[in-house]
Amino acid sequence: MGTKLAGVCFLGFGDCGDGGFSSISGDDNYTLDTAQQCKDEGYAQQSCNSVQQLDNICPYNTAYAKGCKCIDNLVTCSEWQKGIGESCNEQYTSCVCLDGVSAGQYGCAEYYPAPCSSVCKKAYADNCHIRSDNNSAVYGCMKYWSDCSSKCETPYPDNCRNRTEVIASCPTNATCQPFSDCSSKISSWSCNDGYEPNGNNCILSRPRCNLGDIFYSDNTCVAPSNHNTAKTVLGIVVYVNSDGVGGQIMAPWPVDANGQTYCTDCSSSKFVELTWGPWGVDVPQLTNYDQYSRTEADKEIDSCGNTDILIAAGDASTYPAAWAARSYAPTPETKGKWCLPAQGVLGHLENDFGNFFVAREMFDRYSGGRVSTWSSTEGTAYWAWADLISKYGYNSIALPGKSSGYPVYPVMEF
Repeated sequence: MGTKLAGVCFLGFGDCGDGGFSSISGDDNYTLDTAQQCKDEGYAQQSCNSVQQLDNICPYNTAYAKGCKCIDNLVTCSEWQKGIGESCNEQYTSCVCLDGVSAGQYGCAEYYPAPCSSVCKKAYADNCHIRSDNNSAVYGCMKYWSDCSSKCETPYPDNCRNRTEVIASCPTNATCQPFSDCSSKISSWSCNDGYEPNGNNCILSRPRCNLGDIFYSDNTCVAPSNHNTAKTVLGIVVYVNSDGVGGQIMAPWPVDANGQTYCTDCSSSKFVELTWGPWGVDVPQLTNYDQYSRTEADKEIDSCGNTDILIAAGDASTYPAAWAARSYAPTPETKGKWCLPAQGVLGHLENDFGNFFVAREMFDRYSGGRVSTWSSTEGTAYWAWADLISKYGYNSIALPGKSSGYPVYPVMEF
């Protein structure tokens, strides 16, 4: 094998081929194919996306590189942002906020954090965030907000919706009690003293009258000079209560054992006389006023209380006078309300008998000028009080025996 000597060839100058030099990739002009050389050495990358640049560039040709890398100044978007354009390692040249939701008619409930604090993340479903809840724990809600069904706009101020009034408005001369939880509705009502219910009204039940007034079935009274013949007469006022309201009236005529008025010409000689009760029998529930207790007997005015005791003590054959008085009923409305007068009531009549006789004689049924009647006041087991009153002032009070006969003039409270 022959010896080969080393030589130097300067590319581009002369013919190096004769010296045994050959060009890379066989280029006889010894011109370097840099593109091919880069590829051969693994620099195959020629382009990157818009946010990348070539990385590890080929030394022979800068158009080739082994890969790409992110350009400088890329930013990372937050979770409430999105990137603009292409990304590199989830980084972008810029970020914009995610699309928010419409705040709608009630406004935005939650915004994204900065820098997206102007974008609504969650809208209000209703207007409850600005509505106060005015619900009443006691009475409940009358009206809820139209834009917030869970909160009360107007509470019930009371419990009236659950209350039924007994009467629409308080009658004149009545006292009304409203419900404790509904002041506009009446729970109960009653007529004031001296008045009584008539439907939903209060009418005068205990008028102010004077001794000797004529008393009518319509609960009114007038002086005898003003007598109204078109009205039904119940009696003549013989007692007025101390306060001037109410009192007692006496029937203008006596009654028989059945409580009936029985005469057309009621002269004293034709009066039916009845006994008070059995001789020698004391009525324990009645206070006894003997002949020495006249002053105290004249204070007794409970005619109906006494009569109730006598009615309970025996039947009509035992206590005829009391039963006759109680049986009197000139009108259906007054049935059971008439009584045998107490001694104190007759005592008042004795002191002012003039007007009584003026009224009595207007009914054209009497030829006599006196009234003689049992009282319901007991004297002893043997005697009871009775009165004789004359239009001429010849008045007398007696304690006859209970088995004696006297007329009966019933009285009634008004």
